[in-house]
Amino acid sequence: MKYLFFDIECCDGAHICEFGYVLTNDKFEILDRDLFLMNPERKFNLTGRKDQRDLQLHFSEEEYYNSPLFTEYYGRIKNLIEAKDQLVIGHAISNDAGFLRTACRIYKRSPINFEFYDSQKMYSEFFNNKSSISLENAGEKLHLERVNYLHKSDDDAFLTMTLVQTMCKLMELPLEQFILLCPTSKGESKWNKIHYFSEDFNEIVKAIATSKRWISNAKKDKCIRKFIEKVKPRSAIINSALTGKKICFSPVFEREQTILCLKLIQMIVNHGGTYNTKVSENQYYVKDDADDPEKHGTRYHHFVEVVDVNQKQKVISYDDLLCILKTSWKELENMDIPELPKEGREMQEESNRGLKGTTIGEILAARGILLEPDQAK
Repeated sequence: MKYLFFDIECCDGAHICEFGYVLTNDKFEILDRDLFLMNPERKFNLTGRKDQRDLQLHFSEEEYYNSPLFTEYYGRIKNLIEAKDQLVIGHAISNDAGFLRTACRIYKRSPINFEFYDSQKMYSEFFNNKSSISLENAGEKLHLERVNYLHKSDDDAFLTMTLVQTMCKLMELPLEQFILLCPTSKGESKWNKIHYFSEDFNEIVKAIATSKRWISNAKKDKCIRKFIEKVKPRSAIINSALTGKKICFSPVFEREQTILCLKLIQMIVNHGGTYNTKVSENQYYVKDDADDPEKHGTRYHHFVEVVDVNQKQKVISYDDLLCILKTSWKELENMDIPELPKEGREMQEESNRGLKGTTIGEILAARGILLEPDQAK
């Protein structure tokens, strides 16, 4: 597996004048590095812009205007980005994907299609931070060595590589595993459409299956809710004591055994049952060892109160549930993880939704690695 880090500079915030990249192996050892200057055929407009900070590129306008057009490099860039067996990473990379899309449209070239991972969103996952952070500020927060020149595309690509490498080192994980813990960072640019997979159920499940204790409770809760909303029987309904009935587990089981929970919900639906977290409407509650009838405000306490006045409702054990479903813990463990069919997805909004619970930063803190939460905009 290879890793391609790339960055683009524009003359006016939209039209490409520079493309730089760093290509590494899976040990972050550099295999190739280059930079292409291009004539944008547009005026440079990088200072005095309303509500935008001034930018100064490394090369002079004359050097850009004396360079070849995008068409000269199109084939090389397309082959580089669309190469197989590699991960493509950039900082706020949806912007760069948009610049490529604009150039391909202007010069009537086929779109450059690729999946990508965004180091800006990796950083947000790393610190559980809602705000976006610039590449420069992210480097400072992680005390990375400064590159020679900011807004020089190959140097910025190198800084992106160093940022990602550092987060992987702190997590003691290879990049392929680290990105599974950052599902919001994954996206794609396909046929002039760019979007992130942050709402993709299957991506979140993949992250939970990789390491459930490193995924926030908020993400686990979201995963359960989305599955309840979308899950369908996999075949003809199996008649059983659950057919036409509603049932739920404790939040503790949902969060500590999320994958098993999803498998059980799928089986319940296959039996014509419904998983419903509003316990007053349910006929069954599956009791967890952690459930305490004296603990007010819990699902279990509320269900027990309802049971006192409605004998049609039952508290059962997980073994009772497995008996109804005619399965065992071992068979459940060996079952495939449920998936939901792919849906049309919109481009993710720039403002990330807040996520509470266990964060990557908290895991590092438990190891004695203290990182200052980012406050920069």
